Amino acid sequence: MKKLLCVLLAALLCGALAACSGASGGEKGNGAYDSGLYDSDAVLEETPTNEGTGLQVKESERKLIYTSEISAETKDFDTARSDVDALISKYDAYLESSSFSGYSRGDEQTDRSLDYTIRIPSEALSEFLGELENTVRVTSSNTYMEDVTGNYVDTQSRLNALKQEEAWLLELVEAAENLEELLQLEDRLSSVRYEIESMTSQLQIYDDEIAYSTVNLSLRDVTEYTIRPSFGSRSWEAFTGGWSSFINALQGIVIALLWLLPFLLIGGVIVFLAVFFTRRTRRRRRERFPVPPAGPAPMGPVSVGPVPTGSAPAFTPSPKTGQPAAQPPREEQKEKK
Repeated sequence: MKKLLCVLLAALLCGALAACSGASGGEKGNGAYDSGLYDSDAVLEETPTNEGTGLQVKESERKLIYTSEISAETKDFDTARSDVDALISKYDAYLESSSFSGYSRGDEQTDRSLDYTIRIPSEALSEFLGELENTVRVTSSNTYMEDVTGNYVDTQSRLNALKQEEAWLLELVEAAENLEELLQLEDRLSSVRYEIESMTSQLQIYDDEIAYSTVNLSLRDVTEYTIRPSFGSRSWEAFTGGWSSFINALQGIVIALLWLLPFLLIGGVIVFLAVFFTRRTRRRRRERFPVPPAGPAPMGPVSVGPVPTGSAPAFTPSPKTGQPAAQPPREEQKEKK
């Protein structure tokens, strides 16, 4: 019992030191780390990695994953397919997946295409691609490389730490003296073993992707090979494409007008009838209530001031004819008075 308590106290001390240094697990099972049985982060700090520690990894030890995307075409589809299958066998590769579309039946045939996902040993990738270009006409080829050295080394380091923790937990289980301690240790041991299996599986996936590169091949059956267009042909294609777009736009406008034609006709009829009945109503109203014609404006008396001697006679309008009448001279007016 005393031995078990000493071991637990030592584990608690390691966990406290690791917590003070700012290390955090971030992985599954952090609750078990806080129990004080063992702090795997403290072990990871002692394990060298290539991130944060300046670990130098040799070029030959780097973990690289290669993926190639190949598009190809052929005039003899059946022969090309057989040749590709022979290349796969030659380089000890295997088909991860494949799909085929189209058919050929006598004189009747459709465009056939073949999609392969090939897993090939990484050291033979370059040779395989070289022979593939001699077998079929490659129209596009792209190869991508992913460096997983950092993730691989970190996973390996944590796996080693977990295995060390598992060994210590097994020793504690053998030294446990009561059921409560045994249950706590077994619970933590199960969690550690689960993480070990998960990381072991991840490393196996890395190892498989590193050892075998992936080639995604798309093969099409054609009657004529695709020719890379020249500047003149591309210019002509651009012109014809623009002209085709212009024609399509005009056709779209005509179709839109034809679609709107029923609405325009109905709307035109409604507007015509509205204008026709409005004018007709106004005309009838004018006929029923005629407006009298406007006469000459009445003219009032015209006052005439003194006329100097020898001046032209003044005129006043005649009440009967409305025409101006000659006024007698001023002297005759005075004699009448």
